[in-house]
Order: sequence, then structure tokens, then C-alpha cells
Amino acid sequence: MEMYSVGRNNCAFYYCLSSYLKFHNDSSIFSQNTLKPIIESSLMLTIKKHPRLRFQVDQDIQPPKFIILPLSVFDQLPISYVKRENDDTVREILENENNKPFQFNEQTPLWRIIIVASEISSDFEIIVSFHHVICDGISSMIFFQTFVKYLNDCQTISSDDFPLLDLYLEQDQALDQICIGKLPSLSSILLKLIEKLFIPHILHSYLFPKTYWAGNVQLTGVESNKTCLLSFMLDSNKLNLLYLQCKQNQTTVHAALVASILLAIIEFNQHENLELLCGSAINMRKYCQPIISDNQLGIFISSANTCHFLNSSSIPNFWLLAQNVKQQLNEQILNEALPIVKLMKFVRNWNEYVLEERKRLPNGKQASISLSNVLQWNFADININNSKWKIVNGGFTQSADIIGGIFSVNAMTVNGTLNIYISYQQSNVKQPVDALCIRDNMKKWLETAANGNV
Repeated sequence: MEMYSVGRNNCAFYYCLSSYLKFHNDSSIFSQNTLKPIIESSLMLTIKKHPRLRFQVDQDIQPPKFIILPLSVFDQLPISYVKRENDDTVREILENENNKPFQFNEQTPLWRIIIVASEISSDFEIIVSFHHVICDGISSMIFFQTFVKYLNDCQTISSDDFPLLDLYLEQDQALDQICIGKLPSLSSILLKLIEKLFIPHILHSYLFPKTYWAGNVQLTGVESNKTCLLSFMLDSNKLNLLYLQCKQNQTTVHAALVASILLAIIEFNQHENLELLCGSAINMRKYCQPIISDNQLGIFISSANTCHFLNSSSIPNFWLLAQNVKQQLNEQILNEALPIVKLMKFVRNWNEYVLEERKRLPNGKQASISLSNVLQWNFADININNSKWKIVNGGFTQSADIIGGIFSVNAMTVNGTLNIYISYQQSNVKQPVDALCIRDNMKKWLETAANGNV
């Protein structure tokens, strides 16, 4: 999975994932002079706690390998400060971060931080962006859990007194080595080999047809890879109502998110019958041996697809669709998500693999939609210089992946507030209003479901 991420970065198909937390204090405004040393000290403690933050990639050897940066690299921390201009500043910064690649070298880490603040406001946001090769979305929040803990303890702990954890690269195993899943059946492997090695591209679409919706714009492969971001929020009251409705209808919030984006797309494509394929990111930590703890950074994800045939003239019941999503996902975790991880070890050239996959897929897409749900995270008030800072909410987003879905839905709940970011390639939609319509439709379906009106 890690080398897959390197391959996507090299092919300019993917750049980074970003998470952020928003802080607020009723009694004082943000002061860079006061908080900068505290933030930097807490960050150094976090680096020492999580050695994976020192990982880089050496591409001079094949296949590429991880290297460990010396601690001296972090004498200059990758932190920048940006002034908040308006309510859209954070979304604009996240969009810019999702279009900004990382460099593989021995001088800079594969992560960076932006602090967004205003001299007249008591609010500030801390945004951290990672290359996907060193961590997944859940890991980005594990980073924040550690970082926030040290913000709380900043007056009692010095980074100079904190021991540097030893790390040896041979201890860092790839996901396929620790995942307990099995390879697919021999027959399916043979079929895949025949498909890959002996079937010309011109015959592939006839012998192995894939008919799922892959956008309304025919792509040529030379379009701009610019990621665009849209967002919306469900407050704690709406989210609690949605959770209760999901429980009553024997499904999950994740399945409801999938159902809402599926229905949003079918509503937008009013004149069509559509087959929609949705790829859901699956947290593989509990499927590893030994089980990966919830405080360990890394990339422990796979994907499971659910397939849906929808008709705009006969839109299905929201909860029946969400139940079907849940049922398919439970089956596909064992039948697809686990075997995919095991097959990854047979790929030798990741750049070629990504490019070849794109040629064989409808419009170069692995799915109609990709959805990553980074779950719920709760943070207590933070004590900074004897001043109570409250974490208000947070968000998670990632670069729109050319080889992934047309729309990538990224969900995260912080302190009871659900933030949704929808990323897409600018070239994948005819005009921005199309994406806005789908965003608004998705929000409408979720709010209607939460109110029990579907």
C-alpha cells in the first residue's frame, strides 16, 4: 500500500491528505509570539513519540525504500503561519494543500503544518498535511491526539528531556506481511493473469466489461490534475438525530453517507439509469496480526466496493439503500478488502501498475465514488498557558485521485460535529455548478434522513 502511494505521487495522480482542528478561547485572542514556542515544543515531542514522522523515501534504489531522517532535519520545523482573511480561508488552504506535492529527499519530512489565525480573533486552526506513504486518515488524527496531549502538558514536559524512541526499518513491515487475509482463489488469480497478460487493450472492454458510471466528461488522460474542494457540516444535533435513525433502521452512519451521495448523483443525472460503484476505505488495523494499536501511525487501509443499480424515475428508499450498503460492505471486507492487500506484494513496478490500471478502467476510474470516513474523535479542553482552549471541530480531506472515484467524499467527526469534504478533479465535471448541485443534494438527503422524513 505504501509503494502504491509512491506510484500515484510519481504519476501526479495524488498528492496528500490533510486534517485540521479548530481551537477557540473566549477569554483571549491568538498570539503567535506566545503560542509559537509551545506549538514547536509540543511538535518535537510528537516527532519523538512517533518515529514514522521521520520517514522519507529513497528513490535512487529499486524498488524505493524508506529511510529515516536524522533529528537534526527538524531543527527547522515545517510550520507556516497564514492570516485568516474570511470564512473560506481554511477550505482554500486545504484545496491548495491537496494540490501541492511532497518531495522525496533527505532534507524535508513528508508532512507539513499550517496555522491559520487572525490578530483580532480567538480562533485558530492547525492544519497538518501528510504524504499518504507514511500515514492514513486515522493516523493523521492519532498525530493530533498526541500533539494535543503535549499542548496540555507543555508546562511540565520539555522535549529535551523526552527520550528519542529507537526505530529500525526492518521492524516496519508492509501491510501485506501483517494482514491476516488470504489470497483470492487460484481460479480468480489465473483469470486476472489472463486478463492482464494476454488480452489486448482493444479487446479488454468486450471480454471484461465494466459498466459503472465514471462521470459525464470523457477524459483523454492529459487533463489538468487540479483538485477542487467543497464542504458542508452537520452539527451535533443533526448528527445525533442521524445516528438514532441509523440505529433504528439497523444500519450505520457510514452506510448513510454512501446512500446520500449515491442518491445525490442519481438525482443530478435525472434522465439516466446508472450503475454506481462506491469504494469505501476500510481500516485494516483489527485485521492485522498482531492487532495494530489505535495509537500507531502508519498506512493500514484497504478498499471494498459496493455496487448499486439506480433509476432516477424510481428512486429507492433511503434506508433500504443504506442497509444494502452495509450488507455488501460486510461481505466485501472478507471477499475483497483483505485479498487485495495480499495481492499487492506481487506488484513490482508501481508506476507502470497505476498507468496500466488506468488504461483498462472506464474513463480511467476505479469507481464512481470513493468514500473515506475517519470516524469520531473527542478532545477535552486544552490548557495552554493557564488558558482554556476549546477544540470546536475538525476536518479531513485528501487529493482527488485521478484513478479513484469521480468524487471523493471525506468525512470526520470531531466533538460531535461532522464535517464532509468532497474533492474532485476540476476536469471531471463540466462546470463547477454541477459539483455544487451534488454537494447540496447529498446534504439534503442526510438532513432529511436525520429528521426521519425519508
